Amino acid sequence: MDAVIGALRDQDGIPVDRASCSLAMLHPEVRSTQVIWEAGVGARSIKRTHDAAAAVIYTRSPNFGAS
Repeated sequence: MDAVIGALRDQDGIPVDRASCSLAMLHPEVRSTQVIWEAGVGARSIKRTHDAAAAVIYTRSPNFGAS
C-alpha cells in the first residue's frame, strides 16, 4: 500500500494523508480485514469479527446495508 500511495503523491501530485481499504472475508471468525495507511505512520491492518456488524457505530453509518 505504501507504493500505491507514494505513486499517487509523487507522480500525480494527489495530496493523500490517509487511505483505507476493506476486504470481506469468507471466514467463520473474521468478517473483514481493513488496511489503513497514514502519512508518516505507514500501513496497519485490522481484522473485524462478525460481531462488529452489530456495533452502533456500524449500524448508524451511512454505508450500512449499502451494496
